[in-house]
Amino acid sequence: MVVLVFGAILIAVGAISISFPELCASLKNNDAEKWKQLGSPLGYAFTDLGSTLGVFSWVLGREFESSSSAETVAAGTKAYTKARFAKYCLLVGVTFVFIGFGLSIAGM
Repeated sequence: MVVLVFGAILIAVGAISISFPELCASLKNNDAEKWKQLGSPLGYAFTDLGSTLGVFSWVLGREFESSSSAETVAAGTKAYTKARFAKYCLLVGVTFVFIGFGLSIAGM
């Protein structure tokens, strides 16, 4: 049961970590076309989740490096670190949830 709770906590931490307001503001100010292509995201996880998930995958693909704005590249580098943290929290959390369910079914 502890494994399930730990996995759920990691999933929650990972989901909350998917927010990139600084990067979205930089994109809006310096690269408006790319910002519109990404769905005009605000960058907050639960306010506009669909657009923020697009930014999340865009950051993980390191697409920010092709921007002509140094401010966007700097914000993207910080966002990349945060996105990797969120990705691994989600992956490890889901793994622990599966392991926890397996252990609970096995009766341990």
